[in-house]
Amino acid sequence: MVILSGQKNYGGQEWGETYRGNCVRQTDDGGYIITGLSPQGLWLLKTDKSGDTLWTKAYNTSIGGTGYNVQQTKDGGYIVTGSTESLVATLNNPDRDLWLLKTDSLGDTLWTRKYPGGGSEAIGYCLQQTNDSGFIVVGELNSDVYLLKTDSLGFLCLEESPPTFEGWNVVSSIGPRIVLRYKNCPNGFNGVIFDVSGRKVDEIRGDGNEGAMIWGINQPPGVYFIQALNNRNQLKTAKVVLVR
Repeated sequence: MVILSGQKNYGGQEWGETYRGNCVRQTDDGGYIITGLSPQGLWLLKTDKSGDTLWTKAYNTSIGGTGYNVQQTKDGGYIVTGSTESLVATLNNPDRDLWLLKTDSLGDTLWTRKYPGGGSEAIGYCLQQTNDSGFIVVGELNSDVYLLKTDSLGFLCLEESPPTFEGWNVVSSIGPRIVLRYKNCPNGFNGVIFDVSGRKVDEIRGDGNEGAMIWGINQPPGVYFIQALNNRNQLKTAKVVLVR
């Protein structure tokens, strides 16, 4: 059961039903939008400025879900982040995907995206619509900070490749500088670096069959992606984080 301003109750009255409100925001019309959990899955509730219900929606995957943060978008609809809930997960073996849900102004689904945790626990806790109409989401993946940037339809601008060497690898991916090593590259190393919006910001090159390089000393802190061909002529992407 959810209580707004100590005056309004929302949710089930039946014994054993669980409703939980995780986030509330005021909307452009002076009302409120609430997201959380209902017995039917991820939950959205829209009220007027007095807290009276205008509509309520539940969204479900085959394994359920929870909403942790909601924001009204530029088009008057809503964007929600949270996680799917696995029916087979246990405390020792969590299995959740970060979930992003876009609706129109009446809560009807426009699109939904899941970002796999790879058999682990991935949760989105906070989101913001960006100037390019995409979305930036921060959350948790196995007790690590999970940051992703999407376009306006929830597609990732860049996707990190699995951490294999295959010609090159980042050996120091977080810090004031990034260290990269390469070998078995007869044509040397040629990489392109993008920021989280997918904008190219730099290039990094190395001569010879193998070597080591340092990048990022003169770049602002943030999340970046390095893309280059591996020694099988396949495009490989690695995420790095500059901090000061």
